[in-house]
Amino acid sequence: MQGTTLKSNSKILYLIFGICLLLVLAIGTGWYLTFDTLRQVRIELDTQEQETQKYLQLSDQYESELDNTINQLSVTKDKLENTETKLDDMQSRYETVSLELSQTQNQLQQTNHDLEEITSELTLYKETWGSIVASGEKPPFSNVNVVNNPQSENPSWPQLQSFVLADKTDANPYLPDSYVCGEFASDVHNHAEASGIRCALVAIELKDVWHACDAFLTTDRGLVFIDCTGVVSGDGPANCDKLVTVKLGGEYIPISMFPEPGWLSVWENMGIILDVQIYW
Repeated sequence: MQGTTLKSNSKILYLIFGICLLLVLAIGTGWYLTFDTLRQVRIELDTQEQETQKYLQLSDQYESELDNTINQLSVTKDKLENTETKLDDMQSRYETVSLELSQTQNQLQQTNHDLEEITSELTLYKETWGSIVASGEKPPFSNVNVVNNPQSENPSWPQLQSFVLADKTDANPYLPDSYVCGEFASDVHNHAEASGIRCALVAIELKDVWHACDAFLTTDRGLVFIDCTGVVSGDGPANCDKLVTVKLGGEYIPISMFPEPGWLSVWENMGIILDVQIYW
């Protein structure tokens, strides 16, 4: 009986020991699992804390950079506003300078125009050694009508000689009070212009009288004066074309361009030249 009781007690003890062992195992396993979980959680917390620290550092860095950027933007804005002010000022100055330039160009154009006119006049005076020049005006001779050709050009000396020799105006008879020096010079002028040769009619003031001849600005001999006034019928050579040196205060002495036998090549001295008017 006692032995049965001991066996029964031993079973209970084993059972209790088994239960305790199971509890210990369960508690150990739970504690291990909990510790491992806690360890993982701790690792994650540490990782999150590190990332949080990095984030905070980056945040501070970005915040600092943002502040710098804002400051730079502020400086840039100030510079931009200053630049815009300068641009406005430059635009205003540009408009002022453009206006002044336009006015200067207009003045320059007017000056060039005036210069061209002055140059033209100087050229005209230069061609006549400073003698009085009248352009586009009627010479002081009656029954004289000069006709200019805008396309006419200055001839060479050989071309002029050929024209003068071929022109027969000098063969016309001199008719006092109807066909005199003015008519001779006018006809030679018009014939030359019609032939494309630039010619001027010249009024020569002598003592108590005006005489007429023609002038040509040759390309190789300069300004020459030619007198083609004829003579009373039968009172001179057949060719009356003459070359004259015209100079204020000088003597008017024609010389034959094409001398003929039996006649002197030097013509009569008509007197001192008191004035010269050239009409181109």
